[in-house]
Amino acid sequence: NFGIFSKETYEPDTISYWNSVYSHDKKVYPGKEFIFEHLTYTILIISRKEIMIQKNILRSNLSNHNLYKIELSKKIESFFNELIKGYVVCTYVPIESEVNILPLLKDIDILNTTFMNNGNLQICSYKEPLIKKKNGILEPQNPDIKNDTEVFIVPGLGFTKSGSRLGRGSGHYDKLLYKNPSVLKIGVCHDFQIVDYIPEEEHDISMDYVFTDKNYYKSAI
Repeated sequence: NFGIFSKETYEPDTISYWNSVYSHDKKVYPGKEFIFEHLTYTILIISRKEIMIQKNILRSNLSNHNLYKIELSKKIESFFNELIKGYVVCTYVPIESEVNILPLLKDIDILNTTFMNNGNLQICSYKEPLIKKKNGILEPQNPDIKNDTEVFIVPGLGFTKSGSRLGRGSGHYDKLLYKNPSVLKIGVCHDFQIVDYIPEEEHDISMDYVFTDKNYYKSAI
């Protein structure tokens, strides 16, 4: 009897998002209608609560730093520039302790960034002036929606060398990257933000590369 594990018992919005993600993955979850209605929801929800506790501890430990600038070694900077050269790049505008990667992107021909639109993170052209929104994030004043990005540069509170990412908990980047599966994903952080392990959920999106001020790492996936 699986009645105590009904959808209504645990965070229906989260379940709805998971279902929308998994429903596209026929090969991995061929029996999703049966499994999702009865058993797998239970396993995911229980593990998600445990994972969120671990993630929040990591967020607390990694966000207590007031660092902003990053200086890559010439070797790392050269490889970074070569990796993204000739592509349409979408970057972030740094806030708080996030790495300010913008000086390294001054020679990119087509540069996009992200903005919030009705609660969703979307892509637009990077153009100044930038204005500060209510949430403290800087965005272009009149964003124009774009869909031509080939490389995403993504911030994070922490990364592993294999590309796992710890965000701020909103899931905005995971949802955006899920909609753009073929892009090259580059995480950027300070070297102290590289950790051995980040607990992951099924909808978490990993990076192809992670760059720090001291090194870079390529995912084996």
